[in-house]
This record gives sequence, C-alpha cells and structure tokens, in this order.
Amino acid sequence: MKKKRVYISGPISGLEIHERRAEFQRVEYYLISLGYEVFNPLCNGLSQDAPTSEHMKADIKALLDCDAIYMMNRWNHSAGCQTEFLVATACGLTVMFEAFADKPVIFK
Repeated sequence: MKKKRVYISGPISGLEIHERRAEFQRVEYYLISLGYEVFNPLCNGLSQDAPTSEHMKADIKALLDCDAIYMMNRWNHSAGCQTEFLVATACGLTVMFEAFADKPVIFK
C-alpha cells in the first residue's frame, strides 16, 4: 500500500530560519512516525536566498503531488500558508491541523 504524502505548511518568512528548520524537522519526524511520507518545504532544493516567489512556485508544485497538508500552528498568520491552504482545499487534499497537541485534527 502506498503511503500518504503530506506537505508541511508553516510560517517561515520574517522568522529565525534556524528556529523554523528545527520546528519543521520536529513536525517532519512526527508525521514520519505516524507512517506518512513527508514533503518539507525547507528542503525544496532552492537556495535559502531565492526569492519567496520562487519558493512558492516550487512548493505549490510539490503540494499538488501530496494527499494531505499539515497546517502548523500560526499558519493563519502567514500569507504563504494561507495560499497553500486555499490550494489544498480547492484540490481536495485532506487538511490536518497541528493546533490540538498530541493528535492533529483532520478534515477531509
């Protein structure tokens, strides 16, 4: 059986990149422990210095190859995350919210 692929969506711009990397890695390991295949946008192959628009293009392409999106806490404070959420829901992806500690809330 094919593992479901999950895209991690969380705020990045304007925040300390080393802290964001640690948080995204924490979420990545958590999702892997639940049996998912994970796409971490901080590992999209682009330079950290590439323009946000280029990151968004690469990330949206990757999102479209996923079955679900995992919305990290404070996702609603990020224009990029809001865009990813809208694309994911428009394309019928399962949406998972981190907001409830031990178990993500899942909407289909």
